[in-house]
Amino acid sequence: MELNYATLPPIEKEINEALAIIGAKHGLNIRLNGGKFDTFDATLKIKFTQATVEGKQAASDKLLKEFALYAPMVGAEPSWFGKMIRLQGNLFRVSGIAPGRPKNAMKITRQSDGKAFVCSVYQVRVALVA
Repeated sequence: MELNYATLPPIEKEINEALAIIGAKHGLNIRLNGGKFDTFDATLKIKFTQATVEGKQAASDKLLKEFALYAPMVGAEPSWFGKMIRLQGNLFRVSGIAPGRPKNAMKITRQSDGKAFVCSVYQVRVALVA
């Protein structure tokens, strides 16, 4: 297989998903952070950060409390906070709740790039069972 700009993105996505799973087991955020390649060789950089760093702990605690408070109101479970789910082939982390959006009340973060999305409680429930 030749390494080029067309072949690397799908591989990068899979590597970031695998790193996210490993990071979740150890309380870390792990993701690719650049690198270089030629036709036959690639050198990748991996970035490790604490999932909750000093100063962000209070914000994380606030999100967890908010999630636990509002989850029952929208039909979700408080234990879902921080869980990993797979939707449409992408790995996401349940990252919050939007109680003012009853149809799409769940906040999720795509692990491959950190982009935030919303989805329904039903989608999360089904993905957690799968």
